[in-house]
Amino acid sequence: MNFGYLYSIGRQTWHEFRYWAHKGFDLLLQTPLPRIFLLCLAFALIFIILPLTITLFFIFVLLKIVFTLLFVAVRRGRRQPSQLHEHYKP
Repeated sequence: MNFGYLYSIGRQTWHEFRYWAHKGFDLLLQTPLPRIFLLCLAFALIFIILPLTITLFFIFVLLKIVFTLLFVAVRRGRRQPSQLHEHYKP
């Protein structure tokens, strides 16, 4: 691949990006302000708030599983104290 080929691909990509950005900006100028505000809220909900809530949900579920396993292990250890004393006899 030579420099001219990469340059033409970059130039074509730049022109496509400018075309779509210009179309989007023209559409945004025609859109009333309350609708733009609602679109911004929808994007915030989709890209920020929703992944955050899903992540926090999985973290709390994992913490609950870990703490449940720890408490079960502690309770089993309390039910059988004779086995604990056998390991620590001098």
